[in-house]
Amino acid sequence: LHYPLRRQRQMCIRDSINAEYGEGWQFYHLLMEKNQTELVVLFYSHNEKEIGCFSNFSPHTVFLDGKKWPTSEHYFQAKKFLDKKNEEEVRNAGGPGKAASMGRDRKRPLRKDWEAVKEDVMLKVCMAKFQQHDELKKILLSTGNKWLVEHTAKDSYWGDALNGSGTNRLGVTLMKVRDELSNLKLNQAEKAVRQLIYTKCPMSQLYYILNNLSEQLAFSKITLSPKSKIIYPAISDFLKSLGFTEGTGNTWVIKERDENIETALAHLKDLSLIHISEPTRLLS
Repeated sequence: LHYPLRRQRQMCIRDSINAEYGEGWQFYHLLMEKNQTELVVLFYSHNEKEIGCFSNFSPHTVFLDGKKWPTSEHYFQAKKFLDKKNEEEVRNAGGPGKAASMGRDRKRPLRKDWEAVKEDVMLKVCMAKFQQHDELKKILLSTGNKWLVEHTAKDSYWGDALNGSGTNRLGVTLMKVRDELSNLKLNQAEKAVRQLIYTKCPMSQLYYILNNLSEQLAFSKITLSPKSKIIYPAISDFLKSLGFTEGTGNTWVIKERDENIETALAHLKDLSLIHISEPTRLLS
C-alpha cells in the first residue's frame, strides 16, 4: 500500500519532531516508514480501494437492534442518545458525515455513560458490519496478523493522530473483529499477548514498549523502563500469566521457564512485534 500524500505529511511531521514524542515517536515512524506494507495496514478514507471498508463512513448497511442503518457511523453516533427521537434523527441523517455532526452536537442529550460504553458500541457495530457482508469479511481476514491503523491527524482516540500519539482504538476494534471472525483457537500465552497489544496506549509508546519487552522475554529477568508505566497494569497481568513474579525496582523474575514463554515470543513474532532487533541503535 502506497500513500504518497500521507508519506509527505509524515515527512513534514518528522522534520518538526520535538521532545513531546521522543524515542517512542521515532520508533513508530520507523515502523510506518520502512515496514508499512509488510507489517501495517493504514486506512482512513472510505474512498480507498478495498480497505475503504475499514472506515465507518463506507456505504455498507448494517442491521442491528431490529433496524436498518445506512452505515456503521450512523449506528455509532445514534447510540450516543437514549431517547428515540434523537436516535431516529441520526439514523435517518443524509450521510455518515451528517450523522457524525449530529452525534457530536452537544445541544443533544449525550447519554451519561457514553465514555464507558462507546468502545462496546463500536465493537458491536463493526462486528455486525463484517459478519453481514461476506466481501468485507474476506478483505478483513486477508490482512492476516498485520496491524490495522486508522492513520489520521484528525483523531487521537480512534486513530493514531498520524504521529503515533493517538491510541488507534478503531484499528484495535477491527483487529478484535478479525480475531473473532478468524475462529482463532488461542492458548493461554497467545491470549495474554493479544490482551496486551490491545491495551489503550499511544501507538508510538506501545510499539516501543512491546518491542523492548519482547527482547527481554528471552531472559529470566525483566526490568521495565519508566515508559512502561503507561500500561504497567497490562504488562503486570501479562507477565504474571507467564509465571513471572514481581521483584524490586520494576523487575520481574521467573524460577523455571516453560513453553508458555516461548509460545508468547513466537506469537509476538507472528504479530510482527519483533521487527527491529536493536531499536536503540536506530533511535540514536
